[in-house]
Amino acid sequence: MKKLLVPFCLTLIIFIGSAGVSESADCDGLTADLPESMRDGSLILCKENAAKAKKGDVDAIFYFGEVYSHDKKYSEAVKWWSLAAEKQHYRSLQNIAYAYAFFLKDDVRSLMWLNLMKNTEQWRGDTTAKNVYMQLRNRMNVQQIEKAQELARECVLKEYKGCVE
Repeated sequence: MKKLLVPFCLTLIIFIGSAGVSESADCDGLTADLPESMRDGSLILCKENAAKAKKGDVDAIFYFGEVYSHDKKYSEAVKWWSLAAEKQHYRSLQNIAYAYAFFLKDDVRSLMWLNLMKNTEQWRGDTTAKNVYMQLRNRMNVQQIEKAQELARECVLKEYKGCVE
């Protein structure tokens, strides 16, 4: 069922604005092409997640990032995760860093988000993130590392808002 929900959710029209998430979805239209046995449940799921995301529910916002990521739309996923990252949602910080490192190929931005992760309690036990951090630092020059640190400081001053290019 989850595999069928991903394409459906990807077509959900939701706009990300500077004030947060606002819902603008025709869930009836989005579920029309689904098998009838799934339509009602998918319609409910669509409306629930869109409403929760609109209200700032971090898990619902994170969910839409995951949906876009599974469809390999990493830039769109990063936009969603960045909204959850504004509330220091660790998995969102982590996913943004990894998306920049492995898919969007921007080491400076990846290191910036990893630097932000270092300010969290979860960083201590995250050996994968620490390994990615060291790998990035080892392949970057001093100017790139300094730029990542500067971007991280700016992001903190902006309270994590507008930190995605």
